[in-house]
Amino acid sequence: MALCVYAPQLIRIHSRTKHSYSHVHIGMTALLLSDMHAYSDATDVSEGNPSTRIRGGRAMKRCITAIIMVCVGVVCTFGALAAEGTPEAGAGGELVSPDAQAFWTYITETNPYTQWKHWPGYEGIYPGKHPHGAYLKLYANEIALNAAQSGTIETLPSGAILVKENYGEDKKTLMAITPMYKFKGYNPGGGDWFWAKYGPDGTAMESGKVDSCIKCHSAAKTDYIFSEPK
Repeated sequence: MALCVYAPQLIRIHSRTKHSYSHVHIGMTALLLSDMHAYSDATDVSEGNPSTRIRGGRAMKRCITAIIMVCVGVVCTFGALAAEGTPEAGAGGELVSPDAQAFWTYITETNPYTQWKHWPGYEGIYPGKHPHGAYLKLYANEIALNAAQSGTIETLPSGAILVKENYGEDKKTLMAITPMYKFKGYNPGGGDWFWAKYGPDGTAMESGKVDSCIKCHSAAKTDYIFSEPK
């Protein structure tokens, strides 16, 4: 009976994680409650009656079966949630294609970079230098941040993204957005980085295996990154 008592609580907790499964939870909860009620009614009658014991046993078996179904549902749902992909995953679970337009759509619409955290040690706006803007803002996605926080940035993992906003002398005029995106196998000779330079309106000025970016950043001590986390 202890399982029957706690099962509805388990269902309620699980239902908060994914609304699309709510109809399953409701159905299972109803089944559990009905079986608990049937079992309770059956055992309220004299224990000496064989038919009573049979009804109670059947109700208990149904309750246990429902509990097992709920547990399987919980495991499957959390497994599905874990398999939904990283923040850089597209609709099919794959990493975003290293393509100028697809990547711009991803960092401005699918997963807006302006909602990301700043690269550690570069919070807010800070002075920049040529060929970038006079002032900069540097954002990092979750994959890059996790690597920085764990101290494993010698080679950032595939899916890591850094987005740099380039501002003019007035610290207000956005001149360009220059991201770098790690995509395993994209360009082994250049650290597997996809480079891009966009205008404020999203027009791709440069993208791909940009020689000037690769040559400049190859002098960095850590995986083509000059702005080492602090």
